[in-house]
Amino acid sequence: MPANKKSTVKKTSRKKRVPSYRIRLTKNTEEFWNFKFTIQTVYWLLIGVGVIGTAIINYNIHAQVNDLLMGINAYQENNEITKPLIKKHDK
Repeated sequence: MPANKKSTVKKTSRKKRVPSYRIRLTKNTEEFWNFKFTIQTVYWLLIGVGVIGTAIINYNIHAQVNDLLMGINAYQENNEITKPLIKKHDK
């Protein structure tokens, strides 16, 4: 009986494909400094005005509270009110 020989198969290794990330330059469709008025411009203007308005209101409230506290401190210093009198009750 003849001996069964396994045939050897040569395996060729393929090079793995490395994904290439190439930066491709494109033509400039619009200039950077051109201004185009759109509805988004209106939205951003409204948001900006709202933020600045909120900051002004916040600053004014802070100034009013600060003036009120300074007035209370000045009143207390002028009238020498430092601590309320507490009476102890004897039993």
